[in-house]
Amino acid sequence: MPLFAVDQFAVTATNTSTGVNTTAKPGEDGVYQFFDLPAGEYSINFLIAGAKVQPNGFLLTLEPDETRFLERADFRGSPLLQPATGTGTIVGHLTNVASNIGVSVLHKGNLQTYSAKTDAEGNFTFRNMPSGDYYGTINIGLGYTPVSGTKFEVTVADGERVDAGSFLFYDDADPGSPNFITYEMDGRKHFRGKTVGANYTSPNLNLWTYDTWISVSLGGGPLGGNSSKSYQMDRLDIKLDDVKGAGTYPVMGTVQSVIRYTTFARLSTGRPSSYNMIWAGTGTVTITSIDVAAKTISGTFSATLVPENVFAKGDKVISNGAFANYKY
Repeated sequence: MPLFAVDQFAVTATNTSTGVNTTAKPGEDGVYQFFDLPAGEYSINFLIAGAKVQPNGFLLTLEPDETRFLERADFRGSPLLQPATGTGTIVGHLTNVASNIGVSVLHKGNLQTYSAKTDAEGNFTFRNMPSGDYYGTINIGLGYTPVSGTKFEVTVADGERVDAGSFLFYDDADPGSPNFITYEMDGRKHFRGKTVGANYTSPNLNLWTYDTWISVSLGGGPLGGNSSKSYQMDRLDIKLDDVKGAGTYPVMGTVQSVIRYTTFARLSTGRPSSYNMIWAGTGTVTITSIDVAAKTISGTFSATLVPENVFAKGDKVISNGAFANYKY
């Protein structure tokens, strides 16, 4: 039994023939015992605060005068456990986010998770925390891009106040934020993905943004184990080969001058749906500014894209495209 919560536990042994129920409570060391049980079949159940951990428990058969030693039961992290408490405090701060953002910490010892919300100033506080080591996660959700990460680790002693630090985020809808990009397509407004980037060595410009998620294949790896693959979702690429400064540039529909959109929306095929304007379609990019000192570029764009492969269906019209403060 987890020693931090033995007072919340009980173990029952129910004789399946007679229905007689015997209850044992673990001691301070987490050990529980049943004495003088008659031979027979028993249903063993663990209870936390009166609730069964497993609705049907498990069965064992006890022979006359037999002593059985059950495997160690570890319920650390069970949602049925009342959170362990202490005298420690964990604080931190989020910058450039709305209030009510969720933050959670996991105690490495008892595997219990504690949750908090940010206030109007972006501060979060965990009070009455047991001593120990913690993993922390900022559950930022959509609409923000982390600058300094969303994970942290802290160690808290009894009575100690620990600052997890300050975490900076960009509001994806804020045109003043670095690497801002937006465009409309299929009736939906897109914003910066989790990955952004650009290269500009006059006259060649390459700009991209996409989200990434991991798909794990059950088996099929080269050594017989599991294999995984990273898929790029909603990837937008803009390439130009004649950018020498501010101005309007027609996209020529070549490998070096193209707007391409790729998505893995057709997951049943396991292949990307890609669109570009190499064989048909149109595209225009207007560069409004290039800051050589800051190495940023800003502009607008629009395009009509056609299917690039058999998995893509219909044309894609990109409108109201804009990028600002895009680092290259």
